[in-house]
Amino acid sequence: MKSKRWSVILFLAACGAINYTDRSAFGITAPLFSKELGIGPAELGLLFGAFSIGYAPFNFVGGWASDRFGANRVFAVALALWSVFCAAIAGTFNMMSMLVVRILFGAAEGPFGSLINKISNDRFEPEEAAAAVGVGNAGNPVGAAVAGPIVGYIAITYGWRWSFIVFGALGLVMAIVWVVRMGGWTRAQRIARPAPVLSQPDPARSDAPPLRFYISRSPIMATAFAFFAINYILYFFLSWFPSYLVTARHLSMASMSITTVIPWVLGIIGMAGGGFLTDYAAQHMDRFVSRKLMLGGFLALSSLCIGFGGMVDSLTGAVELMSLSVLFMYLSASAPWVIIQDLVEPERVGAVSGFNHMLANLGGLAGPVITGFIISATGSYTSAFVLAGGIGIVAALGVAVFLPRSVAAAHDLPWLAGGLRR
Repeated sequence: MKSKRWSVILFLAACGAINYTDRSAFGITAPLFSKELGIGPAELGLLFGAFSIGYAPFNFVGGWASDRFGANRVFAVALALWSVFCAAIAGTFNMMSMLVVRILFGAAEGPFGSLINKISNDRFEPEEAAAAVGVGNAGNPVGAAVAGPIVGYIAITYGWRWSFIVFGALGLVMAIVWVVRMGGWTRAQRIARPAPVLSQPDPARSDAPPLRFYISRSPIMATAFAFFAINYILYFFLSWFPSYLVTARHLSMASMSITTVIPWVLGIIGMAGGGFLTDYAAQHMDRFVSRKLMLGGFLALSSLCIGFGGMVDSLTGAVELMSLSVLFMYLSASAPWVIIQDLVEPERVGAVSGFNHMLANLGGLAGPVITGFIISATGSYTSAFVLAGGIGIVAALGVAVFLPRSVAAAHDLPWLAGGLRR
């Protein structure tokens, strides 16, 4: 059974790689299609952000649906739909048609993150849950890493539209494999877990607290804002870094495609290794102390790197700092998911994960759009880099202040564990 658990997580990671190749393809091909379709920086920023218009609400819808209908069914539908809408980008012909397809594409990809958290919570012991989340999400930077050379080659050789057709078709193949071979495992009996910190505040009731109980707690909201900052930095990088290398650093399309691999290789190490490091830290110190260090500490380091990355004069310095920013960002990225597992009843993990992911992905909307307007207004990327770093620093401070200082302290705080009895 243990090997089966990890084989499913690895399959999810492979799907995540396709997922992020799909997303990265848009940023990589942007210099080509924006020129062909006459799309300026502000409009391009809106197109980058349009993904999150669909993505953010379906983070919550997908998480809620995984609690209600099961992760197996929800993932099969999501994977098939995002593959169809990825391929549909190839058929767009102007800014408005691309905007509509981008929103639908984002909506279809929305459930993926909360599904990984739901599956890891249901099937993995608490001491290995972060590792499962980390490995399951490690496909994301893998996809972003390979997207540069692969998508760049396809776009240069065959045209940018074929980049989306190829990976849309690959996603449909994976959806068939999931339905036929992999998904049935998710219907297995859920493992027993210790009581979460935010458990039922009414002793007379045996069911899980309602969603409103969880989303009104400050540790949940502080975690959501930290997740917002992670996504702001991620989508700033995912959307604008390729264009930054071409327009501000004057790299060719081919050179840009290779250069973008460097940060994502470190991201792979950070995402997969960060999950194991998060589990290790929790086993050797108080769980909430370890969560603060992993989430707040690494987010602060990522923020400093991206802020200074926009100020350096050399291309090498900018790439090095951005690469370190991606590494630290992904080292922090498993922590928000497992903090939810620490705080929430299993019957609400999908919905609360999806709600937090939805709020977080407002950063995925804000980052690309705000950056586009900053570039249009100033003609420079520097202010956009500094703003991304500043948001991350504020979020890291929120983690330090609002997450409990220890497990014991969390159980002793009536505003945390007894919210519905106030």
